[in-house]
Amino acid sequence: MTETEFLMVSKLNFLINLETRNKKLLRQNPLADWELRIDTYRVFYDIDETQKVVRIIAIGIKEHNKVIIDGEEITL
Repeated sequence: MTETEFLMVSKLNFLINLETRNKKLLRQNPLADWELRIDTYRVFYDIDETQKVVRIIAIGIKEHNKVIIDGEEITL
């Protein structure tokens, strides 16, 4: 596990449904409910409160005002 991957997992383990400067609930969109920011990385995830599960939907890279996932620009 790389240092960046470790940071992503550790930040998702603590108060996952609490908004912070780097974690926010997104406006309704087709990708995910939540976003975690770590440097230029963006982790998009959903939370299943009943099963207490976090499902990572995608990990992208922020470049200026664009988010790139799998080489494609996405719009949220």
